[in-house]
Amino acid sequence: PITRGDCFAAAPESWAMKSWQIDDLRKLSDGTSVTVAVLDTGGDESHPDLRGRIVKAKDFTGSRYGYADRNGHGTHCLGTVGAANPLIGVSQGCQLINAKVLSDSGSGADDGIADGIDWAVESGADVLSMSLGGSYSQRIEAAIQRAVARKKVVIAAAGNSGPGGVDYPGKLKECLSIGAINREFIIAPFSSRGDKIDCTGPGVDIVSCKPGGGHQGMSGTSMATPFIAGMFALLVGAM
Repeated sequence: PITRGDCFAAAPESWAMKSWQIDDLRKLSDGTSVTVAVLDTGGDESHPDLRGRIVKAKDFTGSRYGYADRNGHGTHCLGTVGAANPLIGVSQGCQLINAKVLSDSGSGADDGIADGIDWAVESGADVLSMSLGGSYSQRIEAAIQRAVARKKVVIAAAGNSGPGGVDYPGKLKECLSIGAINREFIIAPFSSRGDKIDCTGPGVDIVSCKPGGGHQGMSGTSMATPFIAGMFALLVGAM
């Protein structure tokens, strides 16, 4: 079992680690040889739990801060996939790619997201984690189709629209669409739902990294998505 003494920075253990028996999966693999790209608001590479974990990074938003995260969303997602801190990161062996496709305010342009997908694939990503959503975009769909044609796994948040339906790109057949559940394994009220939900993950009060150091809890299908991406890293690493 993981103890606090093993951590690089103090953090409360995510309830999801025990509920999803991540320790058992880690006995099979730590995700070594697997690369996961997180397409989000950037990342804080200086965070103690992420230092040395991000192997490539690029900004597609034109932010004056480059690929650094001034929002918090991207750093949280990167931490959930593969922070060095085993209490919050699912896979400690995988390599992380930081593709900043969402602006410092959290919005993203279709062209930037599509370019980020293509770049992540060219940069060696095996799994793409996309905690973003909105309306349909032909450009994004084409980029995802190119990724899948190269045998990449594309995981996308279902959205936080409740019964309003699944957002794109998660609604695309090429994506694994991720809904959110709470610690009682009940669908979170905010989680989008419908026939296109391919999987659910822990998405309520998930603790992960925040820019500048430290940790914070966040909720959303955005949190469930990188958790499932981290699990894919462990499973692919065991193959």
